[in-house]
Amino acid sequence: MTDQFVDVYLPPSVPGYPCLISPVFSTTITVASSGDEGRNQNWQHPLRKIKLPAAQARQWTVIQDLQKHALVLAGPFNSFAFRDPMDFATVDLIEPNEPDASVLSRVTQSDQAFGTGDGVTRAFQLTKTYTRGPATYVRAIGLPLLTDVKIGDNGSLVPGANYSVSRPGGLVTFTSAPALGHALTWGGLFDIPVRFEADDSLDAVLQAFQVGGAAEINLQETRLC
Repeated sequence: MTDQFVDVYLPPSVPGYPCLISPVFSTTITVASSGDEGRNQNWQHPLRKIKLPAAQARQWTVIQDLQKHALVLAGPFNSFAFRDPMDFATVDLIEPNEPDASVLSRVTQSDQAFGTGDGVTRAFQLTKTYTRGPATYVRAIGLPLLTDVKIGDNGSLVPGANYSVSRPGGLVTFTSAPALGHALTWGGLFDIPVRFEADDSLDAVLQAFQVGGAAEINLQETRLC
């Protein structure tokens, strides 16, 4: 059996914020006796680890919804969609978990560059670029919210009938290849694919419910095939 991405979110009863979420690059660090270090970045792109709020374990509705979700997803076998409350748009957030409507009021078709037309190529991958001084990091966006995507061609908004966007994938396919030298940009919201960290991810939650305590749920970002 092959794992797959199932395009569903955690049940609304399960709070996704405030949570702890951090990118992991899998860095190997070797320290010599002199103190000199050798560092190797094993992954070009990080995977995020997520700890959901602990208080959710105290409500029976949440427990039932989590069990149903785990059954549908076959535990950690299949991945599902998750909104990173710290980073889910082509523009910077004003606050963590900023409401969609507020973010979308600032989104334009010129937020992020994702390619340059050559008169031949019709398919381009959506990306988001992060910059600090002269350094940049380019991230592929695989789960754009299709209803909110805006595409720009040399700054002009492209009519939706002139392209399609895949989810999962984040691939923009134009009906006609963008002209040579035309800058392609986009704006919108996006999710990340995640899975339960392990087969026993819900054990602590179920035990905490029985004793009236609280427990975290750990999720792990995955890579889309």
